[in-house]
Amino acid sequence: MKKDEYIVASMKSDDQDALKDVFRLYFNQLYAFAIQFVIDREIAREIVHDSILRFWQHRHKLKDETNIKAYLLKIVRNLCLNHLKKYKDNPVVFIPDDQIRTVFALNYAVLADQSWDPMLADEFEEVISASISSLPEKCRNVFELSRFENLSNAEIAGKLEISVKTVEGHITEAIKSIRHKISKY
Repeated sequence: MKKDEYIVASMKSDDQDALKDVFRLYFNQLYAFAIQFVIDREIAREIVHDSILRFWQHRHKLKDETNIKAYLLKIVRNLCLNHLKKYKDNPVVFIPDDQIRTVFALNYAVLADQSWDPMLADEFEEVISASISSLPEKCRNVFELSRFENLSNAEIAGKLEISVKTVEGHITEAIKSIRHKISKY
């Protein structure tokens, strides 16, 4: 059983040690993410604590294959957005420094943009790399020659002394396997 699956299973059985594991494993990364946007250390810490608490509160709704870090990052992102939105939409909220108001507005825009999420993108790349690495050796070799060395199916067939149909089969199988492994992301 993988680490995340074990923690989720433990949390679903109300094991509070699993909650401690989540804090130990993810707090610093989540805090580093939050502080980039809200700037204030106490607010960033509070956001991360709230995020982990919400994660715990919704533990019975989690899927067994939940990616804990991705799930928590989404909660942290949303709470950061909520915090920054207070300053964006409410002219009554006093910020003494126009520069900080501008930084908050830019940070809100960055977080609100769904296409930008560097930590999730990095994690996604790790998942894809692990998925490729877990392919059977011949299948992985064919896939890497196709995708990373940009060889045609005929070139791969010639290089590996296999038929073009076999190359096509390996590529199809590799893509299917990778899609399956990344589907939860």
